Amino acid sequence: ERERESCLRKERVEETSRRALLSAGLGFTFLSTARAAYAILPDDDDEELIQRAKAKRASKIKEELAAERNFVGITKPTEEEIKTVQLAVAKMVKTGALIEQGDTENAASVIGTSSTPWASNLTSLAKRKSAGAASEPAGMMLSSLEVLQTSLMNSDDKKAKVAYSATASAMEDFIAAVGMKGSIKGL
Repeated sequence: ERERESCLRKERVEETSRRALLSAGLGFTFLSTARAAYAILPDDDDEELIQRAKAKRASKIKEELAAERNFVGITKPTEEEIKTVQLAVAKMVKTGALIEQGDTENAASVIGTSSTPWASNLTSLAKRKSAGAASEPAGMMLSSLEVLQTSLMNSDDKKAKVAYSATASAMEDFIAAVGMKGSIKGL
């Protein structure tokens, strides 16, 4: 019986040795044929790159939240926003009357430039509200307003009339897109 136990032990050792040898051989083969995988990782030492990435992500989140609010209709225009748009409409009405009279000089002084306080307030409002459905009308309004201001500064009567029409149309579209149509007078 001792011989039998001795034989069984030898068989177990041989099986274990074979398994261990096979496992070791496969492991070595796998490791020897595997190639190093390199990941592209950002350079954590580049502070400027990190700050730009953080700023880009923050602006993307802000845009997404604004788009959600515009889509759901959560944001209602504030009194300040309504006053800004109402002033812009009043300036447009007065400018339109002066253009009709052929008085481009006074029309240019009424409409001003992009740095005029009412125009810069309108620009910042349009940029804040330019998410979702208001994105395209806001861009159209700002670009046509700039063309109108430039054409009036250059006393180009024909171009001013076309730009005025485009600005008024884009402004109406923007006002409707941001939900101020019922709050603004003179449209």
